[in-house]
Amino acid sequence: MSNSDKLPPPQPPPPRPHRARTVSIRSVWADNLEEEFKFIRYEIDRDFDVAHDAHAHDSVELLRRQGIDFEENRELGIESVKFAELMMSSGLVLNQSVSWVTFHCAYDFGFMIKHIIRFCAGLYGGLDRVCKELGVDRVTGKSHQAGSDSLLTLHAYLKLKDKYFFKDKDNDQGLEKYAYVLHGLELFD
Repeated sequence: MSNSDKLPPPQPPPPRPHRARTVSIRSVWADNLEEEFKFIRYEIDRDFDVAHDAHAHDSVELLRRQGIDFEENRELGIESVKFAELMMSSGLVLNQSVSWVTFHCAYDFGFMIKHIIRFCAGLYGGLDRVCKELGVDRVTGKSHQAGSDSLLTLHAYLKLKDKYFFKDKDNDQGLEKYAYVLHGLELFD
């Protein structure tokens, strides 16, 4: 089990993030949950207690340096049961017209990016380095925060797909030849 499995779950991305527009990540608390739910970008998990739950100290300190206030989250955050109820009733879950992007979830799509860059000459390293090489900018948030990293991962994936895995006369498969090589990698048009 990785450190990320012990931290709050990743957040849903903004709808259709590939369109050029302003992206915001909104804070959602227990007292404004219903009002803000339609705009939700991330869950602030009140179930994780840094004082009692098992965690990697270095990982928690890294998140603190990035602005995460675990004590405030514990006091004001959303109960995971309430969040789950609203997610299920919202129509966002089990809906084939909704696409989800995550970073550091049960199956790490960040690892998928690392796997496919092996086929891209000159690309190596972590998410920030790969994005710098690809000319992909972080549009919101800070490094090591799931909403921001999720969106950056999506943009890196789209750029990799367009730059290295496009279909043409020399390559009639694109990314299709990699489908199901990694568990859970599926392609949708």
